[in-house]
Amino acid sequence: MNERHAPSILAAQEQLPGLLLDHIRRQVHSLHIRIMLVQTEVERVFIVRSYIRTRLYKIEKYARFITADAEIQTRLTTAEKAYASSLPPAQAHLDDQPVFVPPMVTQPKSRAVFAYELKKCPPVRLPDGTTLALEKD
Repeated sequence: MNERHAPSILAAQEQLPGLLLDHIRRQVHSLHIRIMLVQTEVERVFIVRSYIRTRLYKIEKYARFITADAEIQTRLTTAEKAYASSLPPAQAHLDDQPVFVPPMVTQPKSRAVFAYELKKCPPVRLPDGTTLALEKD
């Protein structure tokens, strides 16, 4: 489109504006898809970071309990076990408290848990031995 730089009016190019508008629409559509992909990737990174932060918080909070309980250690990765094992020596003096203070913080066993069924599954066995059937909405 040299019309802008020409000193006089050039011959009309009737198809050119339509072709340009179609090209711009395709670019906007592909740009929108790229933006959605970037947003999805940011959400994925956020979810992974949130998951790791939550696990590290729990490991730091219950480090002494984790190192003393073999069952819980089976739920940790090798790196998480090493991290939990590195924390207690610095916290060992905290166990030398008066008798009325618990020696370590344990995980609460009576916390509420919310669950929903994504697909049909067998009934869930509760700690008291009863079973609970979940229904998919």
